[in-house]
Parts: sequence; structure tokens; C-alpha cells
Amino acid sequence: MANSPFQSNLASDLQTGTPIPASLSLANGVVVLMANAITATGAQPAATFPKGMTDFTFLLTGTGAVSATVVIEKSDGVNWFTAATMTLSGTNSVKDSDWLDNVWNQLRVNVTAISGTGAAITVRAGY
Repeated sequence: MANSPFQSNLASDLQTGTPIPASLSLANGVVVLMANAITATGAQPAATFPKGMTDFTFLLTGTGAVSATVVIEKSDGVNWFTAATMTLSGTNSVKDSDWLDNVWNQLRVNVTAISGTGAAITVRAGY
């Protein structure tokens, strides 16, 4: 996927590649580090978010073939439920992003699979 809102405020015309303005900036400008260079599976600590649109960026690094599956989970205060799933695979470095219309206050990252030499996943969330 192209640059996330954390990397650029420009999009480009798909036919010409000419940069055009895009409204990709975060509403409040707040970025939360949800997972930092995680190398093993497991749920990460929860973070509190306001209700509304939340943007997630995913960066998977390593050497050679790497892959990871990350589940964004939401909580009702007692249980955790799947809100979104991101699967990444590639060589050396893979990045992607996705939006979630968050109606829950508690979100967390759960790395359900990760493989490859030195594979590490970092996830940021912005609102």
C-alpha cells in the first residue's frame, strides 16, 4: 500500500503519478505505539482510544522472506473481540496501513503469527 498518513500528506493520480493533495491528516494528531519491534506471538498491552476513526500503520522488518499476522482487538471491558486482521508478507521490509471506525474504548494488538529471520513487527495507531 502507498504511504500512510504518518508518512505523507500527498496522494497521487493513479494514471499520471502526479501528486495531489489528500486529506489524510489525523483529526487530533495523536499517535500511539501499540507494538514496538515485537518478535514473538502474543497480545500486547491495551490502549484507550476515543471513539471515531483510527488509523493503523504496520511495519514488518527482517532479513529475507518475512511474514506476520496481526489482529486488532477491541474490548467490552471484559472480553476481547477481533476488530480487524492484517496479514503482511514480503522480503526484508513490508508496510501497510488501514482505518478502523472505532466504537470501543480499549484496543490492543495481538500478533498471531510471525516468521522469518529477525522478523519484527511495529504497529502504530493514530486518531
